[in-house]
Amino acid sequence: MAKRKSAPRPAKPLHHKADGLARLRVTPGQLAEVPQIDHLFKPIGGRLKVLEYLAGSEEPEAQLITRMARELIPHQRRDVPFEAYCIAANVTTKKMFGIISQEVMEQSRMAVSLLSKARHVEVVQATIDAALHPLGVQDRRMLHQAEGFVPVPKNNITHIHGNVDARTQTANVAVLPPVEESVRRLSDRFNTGIEVQALPQISDDDGGEDGDQE
Repeated sequence: MAKRKSAPRPAKPLHHKADGLARLRVTPGQLAEVPQIDHLFKPIGGRLKVLEYLAGSEEPEAQLITRMARELIPHQRRDVPFEAYCIAANVTTKKMFGIISQEVMEQSRMAVSLLSKARHVEVVQATIDAALHPLGVQDRRMLHQAEGFVPVPKNNITHIHGNVDARTQTANVAVLPPVEESVRRLSDRFNTGIEVQALPQISDDDGGEDGDQE
């Protein structure tokens, strides 16, 4: 009976991390000496996600690290710690963490703004549908106020972000006088009080004596 041939063994995995460090010209000793930040990226998707964020940054350090990462093969990019890019780019991990944080916040803000604008029509439609319901009193009032059909109560404080149409929006603004004018008024009141207290007190008896002398 012919002996079955065993399945070929998988090739020995390459040392992607070591190869990647060699391509970046970074030694394990250098890697151990810098502050570690790679573990902090796990909640936002890991180092590969961080490289995606840096690809949208205009900072020169971010652009340099992005170019370095593109020169590695995918497995090397996956296994090479982020600190190795910082060493190769001659930038501290602390500075890069600040650049990454700023870029994540900026891109998240733009994503939220884009999502809000994209779904705003649906939200308005849902508000209109709720306003058409017999119990949608608040929704109807809000829509009327937004269109200027019903005035906004003067005692309400509304925070408006974006462009405001001056024809439909009114605001009560309390204009305070300049500080110099307020100080002058207080000074005038104070001086007036002193003058009133300094006036001589004339009694009826004094007036009588003067009359007799005349």
